[in-house]
Amino acid sequence: MGNIGDSKEKYSIFARMLRGYRKSCSRSLLLSIGIHATLEGSFYDLKQTSGKKPSGMTVPNYSNVIADFIRKNWDESVLREYYKGPKHLYAAQICVPHIDANLGPKEFGVEKEVKPCMWVAHYKGVVTPPVSGTYHFVGAADDLTFVKFDGKTVRCDWVVTTRTADYADLPGQKMIARYTYPKGDDKKGRWMLTQGEPMHVEGGKSYPIEILIGEQPGGVCHFILLIEKEGASYKKDPTTNSPILPVFRFDDVPHPEGDLPPIQDGGPIWRAGKVTPRSPLDLFKLGH
Repeated sequence: MGNIGDSKEKYSIFARMLRGYRKSCSRSLLLSIGIHATLEGSFYDLKQTSGKKPSGMTVPNYSNVIADFIRKNWDESVLREYYKGPKHLYAAQICVPHIDANLGPKEFGVEKEVKPCMWVAHYKGVVTPPVSGTYHFVGAADDLTFVKFDGKTVRCDWVVTTRTADYADLPGQKMIARYTYPKGDDKKGRWMLTQGEPMHVEGGKSYPIEILIGEQPGGVCHFILLIEKEGASYKKDPTTNSPILPVFRFDDVPHPEGDLPPIQDGGPIWRAGKVTPRSPLDLFKLGH
């Protein structure tokens, strides 16, 4: 793992990704205010019950809980059995470099209650694409990033440590393309990002979205979610000829620095907002 940097740099990585505000904001402000240009989320520690008692969670059982959540169409009652962080989380983008997993609970403000393994963060809201077209999520995760878009699980990035065959039925695992990039200070390693299923959208129309990220055994982690539009022109990595893509983001915030594949600066902004159901039927469809 490369040099993570000092504590301010560590904080800015999660601040920019998960809350979308600058380093000058205090943690209490970031965790307490509602941010309009972000997705709102919740942090769950699967090692503890909702009553803050040991759940007996193991790494294999963690995988089973995640799979159960996805198979049940992102049913939040699966996660409600476990300890939920007291405050909402906010994401202006999903982009965390390869870092020490110990930073996760700390930056979510629950480091006193949660050890840095077997946790998840669940974000949800609506997003509005700036222009119509066919898009793909492209990314990589250690340990997991799932995306549900417009009612369908379209992305499953998951480093499963046991019984991979048990989860072959999970949706979103179809890989359309694979992109590689130099990795590490010496550029001798390789990032491998995969392109997920196509999404056909109309510019200006809002679509429900949910994103699940998580860390399984601890150690190190990264969460990278980029966006690619079919027919768009992108610069190419000179060593692998893979496209250099922008981060999937909901506000005009820069991506963090650190151990990341090449990323296009700027890029489109998908306007984000909270889910606002209009009827009991909408509540049922959105899984509330």
